[in-house]
Amino acid sequence: MSGQHVSYEGFQGPVRRRILVVGRGPVKLLGAGPFGIDALNWSWDWGWPHNGTEYTAAMLLQDHLGRRPDDATRDAFASEVVARLPAEAGWVLTDAQIQDWLANRPLVLGQPLGPAEGGRG
Repeated sequence: MSGQHVSYEGFQGPVRRRILVVGRGPVKLLGAGPFGIDALNWSWDWGWPHNGTEYTAAMLLQDHLGRRPDDATRDAFASEVVARLPAEAGWVLTDAQIQDWLANRPLVLGQPLGPAEGGRG
C-alpha cells in the first residue's frame, strides 16, 4: 500500500453518470485505465439494484484491488454498497471504506475477499 488515499466520486455528467478516481496521480475517469475495458461508453448506475450497479461494483473493486473481483464479491458489493449510494446526488466512496467492507465480509468458498498479494488496499 502506497499510503495514498484514494476516493471515488460519482456524479451526473451532462450526458451520463461518471466516476472520478482522485488521489492516485492525476484525477481520472474510472474505466479509463489499463484494464482494456471500454468503460467510458457504459452507463454507470447506482442507488438501486440493477445490472448497471453490478458493473459499477465490478469497476470500483477492480480499481481498488488491482484485479477483477470474483462474481460473489461483485454481487455483494453491488447490493450492499453501490445500490445504496445516493441515486440523484453526487457521492464519495473512499478506499478505506471499500477496504473496511472487504475486511468485514465473510469468507466465500474459504477465500478471503481482501486484496491479493501486491494489490492495492
